[in-house]
Amino acid sequence: MKKLLVPVFLIFLFSLLIAGCRAKEDIGQKIGEKIVEGIVGNENVDIDIDDDKITVKGKDGETLTLGGIEWPDIDYIPEFKKGEIISASNDGQGNVMILFEKVAQADF
Repeated sequence: MKKLLVPVFLIFLFSLLIAGCRAKEDIGQKIGEKIVEGIVGNENVDIDIDDDKITVKGKDGETLTLGGIEWPDIDYIPEFKKGEIISASNDGQGNVMILFEKVAQADF
């Protein structure tokens, strides 16, 4: 799964560049998904690019989600309500990364 992080991150950046009108975005997402699947070179991987979020699903049930601006679907970390989420990632194995902005030191 770690081998997927670099190509997926590159495609995440690529998909952000493709954003435009809705029709172009849909075409760009499909092209981006096929490019990432080709880069990964593993037919056991399904890539879904949805707006600002990329989800990589392995055939054995592994899931990696990158991007998104909403709190991940987890119950072991209390939701931090200050600031704005600029990116949230979840690898489906308990590892989560959430990036915030507009958070003051006193908010902690």
